[in-house]
Amino acid sequence: MLSGEIPKELGNCSALINLFLYDNDLSGTLPRELEPIPETFGNLSNLQQLMLSSNNITGSIPSVLSNCTRLLQLQIDANEISVLIPLAIGLLKELNIFLGWQNMLEGNIPTEFSWL
Repeated sequence: MLSGEIPKELGNCSALINLFLYDNDLSGTLPRELEPIPETFGNLSNLQQLMLSSNNITGSIPSVLSNCTRLLQLQIDANEISVLIPLAIGLLKELNIFLGWQNMLEGNIPTEFSWL
């Protein structure tokens, strides 16, 4: 079982296709480096699956994930993520699985998600 914060250096793994970190004891917010400036996570253009389910992650979903245009699955369920779902995530046309239940998400599901 992994614990602690998600390392910001993951954003430098530009060839990364799948990242499975579910069912651990990861905590803290998603790293600041996952935000648009300094854009390190946006470099993961090959990322197809991001699974962060069942951790203790807090904060918000970074809108820079919209740079991961090949993303097929985004699973962030069973965490403590709050705030609104970024509209940009709904623009990921390859995304076919989004699991966000059991969080503290606020607001409505954006209409950009209607094609999911």
